[in-house]
Amino acid sequence: MSGKAAHIRTLAFIGHSGCGKTSVAEALLFAAGATTRLGKVDDGSSVLDFEPEEIKRKITISSAFHHYTWKKHTVYLADTPGDDNFLADTRAVLHVVDGAVGALADATVELGEAVRNPASGRIRIYVAVALGCVVVGVAGTIAVVLAT
Repeated sequence: MSGKAAHIRTLAFIGHSGCGKTSVAEALLFAAGATTRLGKVDDGSSVLDFEPEEIKRKITISSAFHHYTWKKHTVYLADTPGDDNFLADTRAVLHVVDGAVGALADATVELGEAVRNPASGRIRIYVAVALGCVVVGVAGTIAVVLAT
């Protein structure tokens, strides 16, 4: 692998419809500094669900892509549809990504807790919980953990 390609990762968020894939992806983008605000599906402010029909229905209809940089790696993430009617998109994405994060639960939990360093104002701990998936950023590290 060339030097630049060795630092590229691709990741898909998969799971059933309404399980929080987009919310977790939004939290990850915000925690990594790729976006300046935490977008929310329910508010219609998601950077990943931006089509008018997606905002109206509050579901992902077609896969959306975004990227962030983390520890010298560029990570491209794909937010895939969970509705059975749009699974062809999900299957197509799974053919090209390095890995997948699955959302497993069926009820939304509080999203977007941040603890800032009082001296610098930078976020030192960020926790996002949505439907069984937890994204935690602590002191420069992000871990995506699946919980049941």
